[in-house]
Amino acid sequence: MSRSFPSLILALSLAPLCADDFFVPEGLKVSSALAPGLIDHPVMATLDDRGRLFVAENAGVNLDKEALLKELPNSIKMLEDTNGDGVFDKATVFADKLTFPQGALWVYDSLYVMSPPSLWRFADEDGDGRAEVREELVTGFDFTGNAADVHGPFLHPNGRLYWCHGRKGFAIPDNDTGEIVETGKGARIWSSQLSGGEVESFAGGGMDNPVEIDFTPPFKRISIDRAWASNPSPRASVNPASAQWRKSASLKLMIEVRRRNVSAPMPDHMRAVPPVGRVWLGPAT
Repeated sequence: MSRSFPSLILALSLAPLCADDFFVPEGLKVSSALAPGLIDHPVMATLDDRGRLFVAENAGVNLDKEALLKELPNSIKMLEDTNGDGVFDKATVFADKLTFPQGALWVYDSLYVMSPPSLWRFADEDGDGRAEVREELVTGFDFTGNAADVHGPFLHPNGRLYWCHGRKGFAIPDNDTGEIVETGKGARIWSSQLSGGEVESFAGGGMDNPVEIDFTPPFKRISIDRAWASNPSPRASVNPASAQWRKSASLKLMIEVRRRNVSAPMPDHMRAVPPVGRVWLGPAT
């Protein structure tokens, strides 16, 4: 059986969170699991089978595609609890020179990461805490630098990797010949073998920026997509008090069928999903 540890979303806030901000059942206690100064801008994270935490970290810069490809400013850090007190106190740069890592998944002895335009595998074979194995498994997923692009990957019980890609466009090359085998512009849910082989578009259409995938007992895929309540001009001046640009979550239950790229209609009980964000302040003219 495959051993994997899924991605964890790290909650971010304009104001630092403290223990009193959380409500937990009586008998439980909330405390920081991270020593100060180890991580500044966490994005997503995952645990391995040794309890180490791998964090996709942003360098704190806001760059477009061209600048990200040139500077490669972001990284994956490995955090360890060296004295067993339950607090991560040591950080090592596991993999650097990445565009914008937006997910992490530990399977067997490797870390799988989506960092546009590609799916990557990293491995530390000599035990020094840094990944000397750096393998680009699948590529061709376009991006702009606004994080509405690749997310994941996530491990299906059948052993395949799944990941999300927002509405940025794609041109997927064959791993052996380099020939482009599939192109398009819409958002998709993708999958492949652990090796990066047999890349398939599982579902697409009706999505803007799918960000997560999970699997229910009969192995149906559930994806969470960010959607806008309306679609004003991106150059419109927005009143912060207006609900016009309010974000909402849209759950899409995608059921595997014989024909690819098919999404089942959203069940009625999944339509009433509460908002997951505040009013979005769009760029003014």
